[in-house]
Amino acid sequence: MTRSELIALLAARQRTLSEQDLHDAVGLILQQMRDALSVGQRIGIRGFGSFTLVPRSARMARDPCTGYPVAVPARHFPHFSTWQGVA
Repeated sequence: MTRSELIALLAARQRTLSEQDLHDAVGLILQQMRDALSVGQRIGIRGFGSFTLVPRSARMARDPCTGYPVAVPARHFPHFSTWQGVA
């Protein structure tokens, strides 16, 4: 589901809010999630899952076109885990 599909689905279910209000609300929620992850916080949504940052160490890779080695710096990647509660 894309962001625009989510907004359209919410607009169909929630007729009291305008599509622009829903667009702003979804944008605000996603921005807050980005901000929390960018400072290393964990995001947990009960009944859905959690988002965390996973560190990946620096490594050497190969350029697929030339075959030459390329240094890949250490980075953090977002990771999603589904909620493992009792149904």
